[in-house]
Amino acid sequence: LIYISNQPQDNQRVLTFILQTYQLWLLPRLAKKGIKVFYVSTMAANPVFKGGAIGRLWNKLHLMLYSILYQRIGGVVCSTETLANTLVDFGLKDERKFIINNGVDTVKFAPPSQNEKKKLRELLGLPSDALLFLFIGLKTDRKGIRELCEAWIQVENTAANYNAHLLLVGNEKPEANNASFNDWWRSFKSAIHNDGNITLVGGVENVEDWFRASDVFVFPSKKEGM
Repeated sequence: LIYISNQPQDNQRVLTFILQTYQLWLLPRLAKKGIKVFYVSTMAANPVFKGGAIGRLWNKLHLMLYSILYQRIGGVVCSTETLANTLVDFGLKDERKFIINNGVDTVKFAPPSQNEKKKLRELLGLPSDALLFLFIGLKTDRKGIRELCEAWIQVENTAANYNAHLLLVGNEKPEANNASFNDWWRSFKSAIHNDGNITLVGGVENVEDWFRASDVFVFPSKKEGM
C-alpha cells in the first residue's frame, strides 16, 4: 500500500488486498492522495479484547481506527444491509455504503426429484433409504460441530430403530488456542470409527451434490462473517 501511494494514480487498475485491521491505517493515506479505495467488509467492526485496562484501551483505539477509515474511504461494500448499518455508527455515510448480496445459483442449488436424489446417493456412496442429515463447514468449534455431534449421539442411543445418518462434510482445522476442542475432536473421531450412522467427509468441490442428496441441512454455527 505504501508503494502504491507513492505511484502516479492509474485509473485503469484494480488492486485487491486482504487486510488485517492494523493495516487499515494506511487507507486514509491513499484517499488523501486522490486514490479511490473501496473496502469489502465481511465482519462487523467490533472490539476484539475483553476486560482489563489494556483491553479497553485497545478497543478504544480500534474503534477510532474505523471512524477515521469510514469517514475518508471512497466506499464500503457489504453483503447485507444489517452488516452495513453497523458501520454507519462509525462514520460511514449512506452514499458510501454499497450492498451486494451473496448470490445463489438456482440451477445448481435446486431441489432434486426422487430419481435424481437416488442417483446422487449411489454416486456419493450414501445409504439409499436413510434420512440423511447434512453438516457442511469447517470442522471447528465456532461452527457448533461439537454440540451437533454430542446431540446426535444422545438421540442415536435412545432411538435404535430410527434410520437416520449424519454426514459431516468439510475440512478439518486444529485450533491454535483451543486445546479442549482439539482433544475432543481427536477422541470423537476415534470413537465413531466403526459407527455406521456417522460419516466423515473432507472438503469437497461439488457441495451442491451433497445438499441435493440429503434430507435435512443442520447449521449450528455460533457466529458467521456473512
